[in-house]
Amino acid sequence: MEFNNLRRNILAILGEEWQKSESNGKISLHPVRSEFSDLPESDLENYIESLARDGYIMLSDDRNRAKLTGKGISRLTLSEAEKSDAKMVVVDQLG
Repeated sequence: MEFNNLRRNILAILGEEWQKSESNGKISLHPVRSEFSDLPESDLENYIESLARDGYIMLSDDRNRAKLTGKGISRLTLSEAEKSDAKMVVVDQLG
C-alpha cells in the first residue's frame, strides 16, 4: 500500500471513531492497530507519527490515543454507504 493511501486509511478509521465518539475527542488507536496488524509495528507507528508531524492528529503522551486537529477534520467527508443508512468516512488527498 502506498504511503499516502495508508495514511488516508488511518485517518479514515480515526474519523469513523471520532464520528461515533461522544468523548472529549480523544480516540483510541486500537482500531487502527487492529486493522493493520499485518504491518510491522514500527512501520505502522511511523505512519501514525507522520500524521502527527503533518498536523492532522495530536498524539497523547502514551501514544495510545489521538485527537483529530482542525486540519485532520477538514480532510474528512461523510459519504452515504450503498444499501444502508450508515455513513462512511472518506479522506481527501493528503498533502
